[in-house]
Amino acid sequence: MKTPMQRAVMTPAHPQWQKFVERLAGPEGCNFRQERGEFVFDCDGEPNRLKTTALLLDYDVDVAASLAYFEEHGGYCDCEVVFNVEP
Repeated sequence: MKTPMQRAVMTPAHPQWQKFVERLAGPEGCNFRQERGEFVFDCDGEPNRLKTTALLLDYDVDVAASLAYFEEHGGYCDCEVVFNVEP
């Protein structure tokens, strides 16, 4: 009986991490930007990480395990994944 191949977890060590975090920080994610001289971004602060989850679906990773990893490393909401997860 063949066991299913375990999917990777999105971490800073993953080969697609930089692309993923750039997308999460960009317009399709938190959209970090300057407006009228102020740093602003789109994050509701909720622990649902909807933007993070949507982006993870584009990668061949274990989404639930990746979200658990983010939470273990201070990524409780979308913006905190960008701010806190990468060392």
